[in-house]
Amino acid sequence: MNKHALTRVFAAAAIVLTVFAGACAGKQKGLDFAARDLPRESQADYYFLIYQDLLRSGNTDAALPVLEKLLELRPEPEIYLDLANGYWNRGNPAKAREVLGEGIRKYPADQRLSFYLAYSYLSQKQSDEAVKVLREFAAANPNDPAGRQELAGVLIEAKRYDEALDILNAVPKNQLTPQLLYYQSRVYSGQGKNKKAIEALKAALKEDPDLLAAWAELAYLYEVEKDYVAAEETYKRIIEQGEQNREIWLRLIRLDLKLNNPAKALAVLKQAPKDDLFALGAASVFMEEGFFDAAKTLLTPLEKSGDVTPDAAFYLAILAYGGDHDLAKAKRYLEMVPDTHPSYDKALSFRAQVALEMNRPDEALDLVAQGKQRYPDKVDFWLLEAAVRDQQGDPAKAVDVLTQAAAKWPDEAEILYRLGVALERAGRRGQALEAMEKTLALDKDNADAQNFLGYTLAEEGRSLDRALTLVQSALKQNPNNSFYIDSLAWVYFKMGKKDKAWEEIRKAATLGPPDPTIWDHYGDIARAMGDKREAAKGYRKAMELDTTGAAKYKDKLNSL
Repeated sequence: MNKHALTRVFAAAAIVLTVFAGACAGKQKGLDFAARDLPRESQADYYFLIYQDLLRSGNTDAALPVLEKLLELRPEPEIYLDLANGYWNRGNPAKAREVLGEGIRKYPADQRLSFYLAYSYLSQKQSDEAVKVLREFAAANPNDPAGRQELAGVLIEAKRYDEALDILNAVPKNQLTPQLLYYQSRVYSGQGKNKKAIEALKAALKEDPDLLAAWAELAYLYEVEKDYVAAEETYKRIIEQGEQNREIWLRLIRLDLKLNNPAKALAVLKQAPKDDLFALGAASVFMEEGFFDAAKTLLTPLEKSGDVTPDAAFYLAILAYGGDHDLAKAKRYLEMVPDTHPSYDKALSFRAQVALEMNRPDEALDLVAQGKQRYPDKVDFWLLEAAVRDQQGDPAKAVDVLTQAAAKWPDEAEILYRLGVALERAGRRGQALEAMEKTLALDKDNADAQNFLGYTLAEEGRSLDRALTLVQSALKQNPNNSFYIDSLAWVYFKMGKKDKAWEEIRKAATLGPPDPTIWDHYGDIARAMGDKREAAKGYRKAMELDTTGAAKYKDKLNSL
């Protein structure tokens, strides 16, 4: 543009800025009037200057018609993108997609237009439409690897792993980039083929050692495979690359605790970010893994500071509850969390739980009622109400509460499991078993439901092979659960496998908290083995732990 034309454009722009003080329709007319005598290219420059000035002033509503006019004069990919973005930001996705579609027809090889359109669909969870857009781009641009890569990524996000793998397998091995290998690992991981996923990640990292997403995925998969040593080394490698993400440090600390090395976890903590927020997160990890003394070293300074924040109060309440079992102290800290805090719902349900354990059912019910009113979509308050009703000796009321909750959340396995337990306690075993079957239909690996169903079948002396499979499956998830081991012993006992039953019941009696049912089974199995001394020991222990059922155990003791 020559100097004279540029001066003319700026003069016209000054005139138009005055016109923009009027109504919207007046604005557009003013623009047209000011630019109509300019050459087409000068008009485009003129509208571009106006558009930029409106953006700087924050007048996006007025900028949109200017951008539309600019697109008529200069239909370039950048203008299509800007106009689509303008419509999107004004809450008109349909018009934004119309503009992008027009741009794609004019510039089918432009990645940005197709990718923007695809991700506009993805943002609204329309994955089928996003996949369609990217398939069309890939078909129109077979030599553009980015198209295949984006298509594979979208298919993975949509969990369409087989289709994604077809795309990736079509790429010659010598053209597999680190990003495509990373996507390949995501596919294998989604298919449950973790070992193949790990190999793909190793190949990606061999090509690009700085691919942070691949390192993070590799560490996660090592955790899933319970190779905690390899996971720990991988997280260290991520940190060595300068990554200061708090979550990475917390994962590294958690791994040391899983390896039962709290001293090493504390050493890692000394190298980690230094702030109160991170200290609270680390304390939470220590408590979750059962290392309350270590958590106390982190939280005590916050407690002594005299200025306990709501966040700190919440974690101090957990420490008081789980570490010291000081319910009154936990209650005091929870009451310091205001109703404006983001975690107030958790504090409220925690308070109800503490009130329940302090044998204050009326207080617990009042807190539950507040929670149900304020957070109608939080299932925890329904579960707590059922627990209170059960503690009050009213299992029928607990069943009513859980039945209503199951109607409200029909796909919530935890509700159905609790309903099954409540039905059993109410003497409605047939319905309890139905609830447990529904629980497993929704969550086939629910260990508690597996154990309940397996033990109940053994009690009834039927489907013992299935009972054994269920209990063994529960034990795979939690091998040291004394109640699951007791169930296994009882299944073996009912199957007539007394030696195995005796082996398992002795193990159950040494693990977990003392339980009258376990010791009652201990007595029954010992008696079947002909060991009256051990049988007597079992019944006496059961009698000590369950005074209300003492008569039953005394009768068994007298019958030896």
